[in-house]
Amino acid sequence: GVFVIFDARKKNHIEQKWKDVVVNIITNLKENKVALIGVRVSDETDWSNIMEEFNVNEYLEKKMVSLLFFKIGFEYRLEIYDQLDVMFSTITNL
Repeated sequence: GVFVIFDARKKNHIEQKWKDVVVNIITNLKENKVALIGVRVSDETDWSNIMEEFNVNEYLEKKMVSLLFFKIGFEYRLEIYDQLDVMFSTITNL
């Protein structure tokens, strides 16, 4: 599996290279594997817009991989370690 974090704090749009990285991960990931994509955001970040710009459904339809986007906000910093433990456990057990 793969784990990536992008820093979208104070951004209204993703950088094109971020989407390129995600597409590359999907393309190169073996079947039945997981990609975890964390996006660090600030209170001003429009999460829905960020997710729309990361639209990679056409690439996911071609492969049997799991892709999970998760939001890392200021209030989630302490909880993220527990979530990462679960996510990494999932990756290692596949």
